[in-house]
Amino acid sequence: MMIPELIKNYMEPHRVYHTLDHIYSMFQVAQEHNIKLSDEQVLAILFHDAIYIPGRQDNEAKSAECFMEYCFNLKTVPFDADIVKTIILETKGHVPSIEESKIVLDLDLYGISQSDLFNKNSIAIKKEFQDYLKISDTEYYTNNLKWIESQLKKEKIYYSDIFNHCNKLAKDVLLKEKQRMIEILENI
Repeated sequence: MMIPELIKNYMEPHRVYHTLDHIYSMFQVAQEHNIKLSDEQVLAILFHDAIYIPGRQDNEAKSAECFMEYCFNLKTVPFDADIVKTIILETKGHVPSIEESKIVLDLDLYGISQSDLFNKNSIAIKKEFQDYLKISDTEYYTNNLKWIESQLKKEKIYYSDIFNHCNKLAKDVLLKEKQRMIEILENI
């Protein structure tokens, strides 16, 4: 995969949240927090949602494959491809195994800690799932509630020192959203 193909992927019609805007917002938040990203982190951000099909469990693995294909097409690889691949794969469960992943995972989930941004992103993600998978509100909200509960069970959502303060904010947002999901499901 080359960069023009990558950009084309982010413009697929079924994407509403997982678009170039999401990638741009990750870089924007990094800039706002004066974070100097390594080449590996930049590439991981660019490729982490290269493949995105709502409901698929292998999006991150397929995105990592796209990245490795990109490396194969280069004459020289002036970065550590294994680090990039690891970061991309870790965007699935959002638990870092290496230091370089922490910032990227935190940037990917930054919107959870910001109530208005979380609400906006949730609407976009719901649209992706419902338009692509044609699932009912009940199915969507049930699955979303499970995801929220999985995030609330985590000791941390944010792993870097820079975003450590976001853990409480995100938990508060998620608790509020959990209650909202329960109320919606009770009234369907």
